[in-house]
Amino acid sequence: MGGSIAPLLEVTVRPDKMEKATRRIDMNLSLRVVKNKFTLYTHFLHGISVFRPDLKIDPMALKTFSIDPNTWEVNKKELH
Repeated sequence: MGGSIAPLLEVTVRPDKMEKATRRIDMNLSLRVVKNKFTLYTHFLHGISVFRPDLKIDPMALKTFSIDPNTWEVNKKELH
């Protein structure tokens, strides 16, 4: 008997703001192992700056993850 985890994304939708409806989306996608989480954080924050310029990224977040806001590169020398 083989066991596995069903990768489902559960979303609560409130179209009329009165009644909740839960929808499950099958996320049966191949998984990838992230070897450099700081690069992932950098891409995520860069994406926010590109696609949501109305949102401001706290400079402390960039400093915490050693991200240069001009080049969007991780300064590996500053990582702990």
